[in-house]
Amino acid sequence: MTHDEPDRVRAGRAAPVATQNEPSTAAAGGLVYGYLCAGDGPIDELPVLREAIITTAERLGFLLARTYTDYSSAPSSTRPALRQLMNAARALRPRAVLVPGAWHLSQSPTERTAVLDQFRQRGCQVIAVEDGTASVLNAGDV
Repeated sequence: MTHDEPDRVRAGRAAPVATQNEPSTAAAGGLVYGYLCAGDGPIDELPVLREAIITTAERLGFLLARTYTDYSSAPSSTRPALRQLMNAARALRPRAVLVPGAWHLSQSPTERTAVLDQFRQRGCQVIAVEDGTASVLNAGDV
């Protein structure tokens, strides 16, 4: 089962300000998507994770178009919402995909690296939004 819902965009955003671990303000701005994988965890945490993606996108000056959600911890190649997101990234070339943490891409480091490489090949960064900070995920870091 997948859930893909438009995210709200608030008017009157403040200018983006990056901290030490966040993407630079020079890279801020542009279209982004969010991605969540509930996996085997409780789905009642999803609204909190979705809100973290929304507020981080706003803080960094991004236009968050949509957040894709998978409800299975199946291999990434078989997750419908992740496949839809990959197709959107290929077609629309967003600046980034925001995730609550690297494990949302996959629990397997090898598979996670492959997913990051696929996004990179589409010209898209993956940004982890954890504990109020945002940092770009690189294949060598996960």
